[in-house]
Amino acid sequence: MEKTYKNINFLFWVVLGLIFWGFYKSYFGQFPSFDGIKKIHHFHALMFLCWVAFLIIQPILIRKKQIEWHRMIGKASYVLVPMLLISVALVVRNEQLRAKNLLSLTFQVSDMSFFLLMYGLAIYNIHRTPFHIRYMVMTILPFINPAVSRISEGFPTVLISLVIIIGLLIFERFRTKVYRPLLVGLVALFLFYGGYSLLPPTFWDSIWQFFFS
Repeated sequence: MEKTYKNINFLFWVVLGLIFWGFYKSYFGQFPSFDGIKKIHHFHALMFLCWVAFLIIQPILIRKKQIEWHRMIGKASYVLVPMLLISVALVVRNEQLRAKNLLSLTFQVSDMSFFLLMYGLAIYNIHRTPFHIRYMVMTILPFINPAVSRISEGFPTVLISLVIIIGLLIFERFRTKVYRPLLVGLVALFLFYGGYSLLPPTFWDSIWQFFFS
Protein backbone atom coordinates (compact mmCIF):
# COMPACT_ATOMS: atom_id res chain seq x y z
CA MET A 1 0.00 0.00 0.00
CA GLU A 2 1.47 3.37 -0.98
CA LYS A 3 2.32 5.61 1.94
CA THR A 4 0.35 8.40 0.27
CA TYR A 5 -2.83 6.32 0.56
CA LYS A 6 -2.17 4.70 3.93
CA ASN A 7 -5.00 6.71 5.55
CA ILE A 8 -7.53 6.23 2.74
CA ASN A 9 -9.63 4.10 5.09
CA PHE A 10 -10.79 7.37 6.63
CA LEU A 11 -12.72 8.10 3.43
CA PHE A 12 -14.35 4.66 3.50
CA TRP A 13 -15.39 5.06 7.14
CA VAL A 14 -16.88 8.47 6.39
CA VAL A 15 -18.93 7.02 3.53
CA LEU A 16 -20.05 4.16 5.77
CA GLY A 17 -21.21 6.76 8.30
CA LEU A 18 -23.12 8.60 5.58
CA ILE A 19 -24.81 5.34 4.54
CA PHE A 20 -25.99 4.68 8.09
CA TRP A 21 -27.14 8.27 8.51
CA GLY A 22 -28.90 8.48 5.16
CA PHE A 23 -30.67 5.14 5.48
CA TYR A 24 -31.33 5.25 9.22
CA LYS A 25 -35.01 6.22 9.02
CA SER A 26 -35.88 3.99 6.09
CA TYR A 27 -33.79 0.96 7.02
CA PHE A 28 -31.30 0.77 9.90
CA GLY A 29 -33.63 2.48 12.37
CA GLN A 30 -36.22 -0.23 11.70
CA PHE A 31 -34.08 -2.84 13.48
CA PRO A 32 -34.96 -5.44 14.73
CA SER A 33 -38.50 -5.74 13.33
CA PHE A 34 -37.86 -4.16 9.90
CA ASP A 35 -41.59 -3.76 9.36
CA GLY A 36 -42.45 -3.38 5.69
CA ILE A 37 -38.88 -4.06 4.55
CA LYS A 38 -38.65 -6.61 1.74
CA LYS A 39 -36.03 -9.34 1.45
CA ILE A 40 -34.52 -7.61 -1.58
CA HIS A 41 -33.77 -4.56 0.58
CA HIS A 42 -31.94 -6.75 3.11
CA PHE A 43 -29.99 -8.33 0.26
CA HIS A 44 -29.21 -4.91 -1.20
CA ALA A 45 -28.02 -3.51 2.14
CA LEU A 46 -25.86 -6.58 2.78
CA MET A 47 -24.15 -6.32 -0.61
CA PHE A 48 -23.42 -2.61 -0.19
CA LEU A 49 -22.05 -3.11 3.32
CA CYS A 50 -19.93 -6.03 2.11
CA TRP A 51 -18.37 -3.80 -0.55
CA VAL A 52 -17.53 -1.05 1.93
CA ALA A 53 -16.10 -3.70 4.29
CA PHE A 54 -14.08 -5.05 1.36
CA LEU A 55 -12.58 -1.61 0.71
CA ILE A 56 -11.77 -1.12 4.40
CA ILE A 57 -10.18 -4.54 4.90
CA GLN A 58 -8.00 -4.70 1.80
CA PRO A 59 -5.64 -1.79 2.67
CA ILE A 60 -5.30 -3.15 6.22
CA LEU A 61 -4.18 -6.53 4.87
CA ILE A 62 -1.59 -4.85 2.66
CA ARG A 63 -0.22 -2.79 5.56
CA LYS A 64 0.06 -5.96 7.64
CA LYS A 65 1.75 -7.70 4.69
CA GLN A 66 -1.01 -10.32 4.46
CA ILE A 67 -0.64 -10.49 0.68
CA GLU A 68 -2.22 -13.93 0.21
CA TRP A 69 -5.31 -12.92 2.19
CA HIS A 70 -5.49 -9.72 0.17
CA ARG A 71 -5.46 -11.70 -3.07
CA MET A 72 -8.02 -14.23 -1.85
CA ILE A 73 -10.46 -11.54 -0.75
CA GLY A 74 -9.77 -9.64 -3.97
CA LYS A 75 -10.85 -12.68 -5.99
CA ALA A 76 -14.04 -12.83 -3.92
CA SER A 77 -14.98 -9.49 -5.51
CA TYR A 78 -15.56 -11.39 -8.77
CA VAL A 79 -18.61 -12.85 -7.05
CA LEU A 80 -19.47 -9.90 -4.83
CA VAL A 81 -19.70 -7.32 -7.64
CA PRO A 82 -22.24 -9.29 -9.75
CA MET A 83 -24.28 -9.91 -6.58
CA LEU A 84 -24.15 -6.20 -5.81
CA LEU A 85 -25.38 -5.36 -9.31
CA ILE A 86 -28.20 -7.88 -9.02
CA SER A 87 -29.25 -6.32 -5.72
CA VAL A 88 -29.29 -2.86 -7.33
CA ALA A 89 -31.35 -4.12 -10.26
CA LEU A 90 -33.91 -5.71 -7.92
CA VAL A 91 -34.28 -2.59 -5.79
CA VAL A 92 -34.47 -0.27 -8.81
CA ARG A 93 -37.15 -2.48 -10.36
CA ASN A 94 -39.12 -2.47 -7.11
CA GLU A 95 -38.91 1.33 -6.82
CA GLN A 96 -39.75 2.05 -10.46
CA LEU A 97 -42.74 -0.30 -10.50
CA ARG A 98 -44.05 1.35 -7.35
CA ALA A 99 -43.61 4.88 -8.72
CA LYS A 100 -42.09 5.86 -12.05
CA ASN A 101 -39.19 8.26 -11.45
CA LEU A 102 -36.97 9.00 -14.44
CA LEU A 103 -34.65 11.33 -12.50
CA SER A 104 -33.95 8.64 -9.93
CA LEU A 105 -33.40 6.10 -12.71
CA THR A 106 -30.88 8.43 -14.39
CA PHE A 107 -28.82 8.73 -11.21
CA GLN A 108 -29.00 5.01 -10.48
CA VAL A 109 -27.72 4.18 -13.96
CA SER A 110 -25.00 6.85 -13.58
CA ASP A 111 -23.92 5.45 -10.20
CA MET A 112 -23.61 1.89 -11.46
CA SER A 113 -21.92 2.93 -14.74
CA PHE A 114 -19.26 4.84 -12.80
CA PHE A 115 -18.83 2.01 -10.29
CA LEU A 116 -18.45 -0.65 -13.00
CA LEU A 117 -15.93 1.42 -14.96
CA MET A 118 -13.77 2.12 -11.92
CA TYR A 119 -13.92 -1.51 -10.75
CA GLY A 120 -13.20 -2.81 -14.26
CA LEU A 121 -10.18 -0.52 -14.61
CA ALA A 122 -8.96 -1.51 -11.14
CA ILE A 123 -9.04 -5.19 -12.13
CA TYR A 124 -7.46 -4.46 -15.53
CA ASN A 125 -4.60 -2.68 -13.71
CA ILE A 126 -4.29 -5.28 -10.97
CA HIS A 127 -0.54 -5.58 -11.57
CA ARG A 128 -0.02 -1.82 -11.77
CA THR A 129 -0.43 -1.08 -8.09
CA PRO A 130 -0.58 2.77 -8.23
CA PHE A 131 -3.36 2.64 -10.83
CA HIS A 132 -5.15 -0.27 -9.15
CA ILE A 133 -5.30 1.57 -5.81
CA ARG A 134 -6.69 4.79 -7.25
CA TYR A 135 -9.37 3.12 -9.37
CA MET A 136 -10.45 0.95 -6.44
CA VAL A 137 -10.66 4.00 -4.16
CA MET A 138 -13.02 5.69 -6.63
CA THR A 139 -15.47 2.77 -6.52
CA ILE A 140 -16.69 4.19 -3.20
CA LEU A 141 -17.90 7.46 -4.76
CA PRO A 142 -21.27 6.23 -6.15
CA PHE A 143 -22.21 5.09 -2.64
CA ILE A 144 -22.24 8.72 -1.51
CA ASN A 145 -25.07 9.86 -3.79
CA PRO A 146 -28.01 7.77 -2.50
CA ALA A 147 -26.99 8.36 1.13
CA VAL A 148 -26.57 12.14 0.90
CA SER A 149 -29.73 12.56 -1.21
CA ARG A 150 -31.69 11.16 1.74
CA ILE A 151 -29.89 13.37 4.25
CA SER A 152 -30.40 16.57 2.24
CA GLU A 153 -33.02 16.26 -0.46
CA GLY A 154 -32.21 18.31 -3.53
CA PHE A 155 -28.51 18.65 -2.71
CA PRO A 156 -26.33 18.11 -5.84
CA THR A 157 -24.68 15.01 -4.41
CA VAL A 158 -22.31 14.47 -7.33
CA LEU A 159 -20.48 17.63 -6.24
CA ILE A 160 -19.09 15.68 -3.28
CA SER A 161 -17.51 13.11 -5.62
CA LEU A 162 -16.20 15.96 -7.78
CA VAL A 163 -14.57 17.65 -4.78
CA ILE A 164 -13.00 14.35 -3.66
CA ILE A 165 -11.48 13.63 -7.07
CA ILE A 166 -10.19 17.20 -7.47
CA GLY A 167 -8.82 17.05 -3.92
CA LEU A 168 -6.97 13.83 -4.73
CA LEU A 169 -5.63 15.39 -7.94
CA ILE A 170 -4.25 18.35 -5.96
CA PHE A 171 -2.80 15.90 -3.42
CA GLU A 172 -1.08 13.99 -6.21
CA ARG A 173 0.38 17.23 -7.54
CA PHE A 174 2.64 17.37 -4.49
CA ARG A 175 3.13 13.61 -4.00
CA THR A 176 3.51 10.75 -6.45
CA LYS A 177 2.09 12.57 -9.48
CA VAL A 178 0.06 9.52 -10.60
CA TYR A 179 -2.64 11.53 -12.33
CA ARG A 180 -4.08 9.30 -15.03
CA PRO A 181 -6.60 7.24 -12.99
CA LEU A 182 -7.96 10.36 -11.31
CA LEU A 183 -8.27 12.18 -14.63
CA VAL A 184 -10.14 9.17 -16.02
CA GLY A 185 -12.40 9.27 -12.97
CA LEU A 186 -13.01 12.99 -13.48
CA VAL A 187 -13.93 12.52 -17.14
CA ALA A 188 -16.17 9.56 -16.26
CA LEU A 189 -17.90 11.67 -13.63
CA PHE A 190 -18.81 14.34 -16.21
CA LEU A 191 -19.67 11.72 -18.84
CA PHE A 192 -21.99 9.58 -16.74
CA TYR A 193 -23.59 12.18 -14.47
CA GLY A 194 -23.48 15.16 -16.79
CA GLY A 195 -23.92 13.38 -20.11
CA TYR A 196 -26.70 11.08 -18.95
CA SER A 197 -28.64 13.97 -17.44
CA LEU A 198 -28.49 15.81 -20.76
CA LEU A 199 -30.21 12.98 -22.58
CA PRO A 200 -33.84 13.88 -23.37
CA PRO A 201 -36.62 12.56 -21.09
CA THR A 202 -37.95 10.59 -24.06
CA PHE A 203 -34.75 8.50 -24.02
CA TRP A 204 -35.12 7.61 -20.35
CA ASP A 205 -38.82 7.01 -20.83
CA SER A 206 -38.02 4.49 -23.57
CA ILE A 207 -35.54 2.80 -21.20
CA TRP A 208 -38.22 2.69 -18.53
CA GLN A 209 -40.76 1.24 -20.96
CA PHE A 210 -38.32 -1.43 -22.11
CA PHE A 211 -37.36 -2.65 -18.62
CA PHE A 212 -40.39 -1.90 -16.44
CA SER A 213 -43.58 -1.63 -18.49
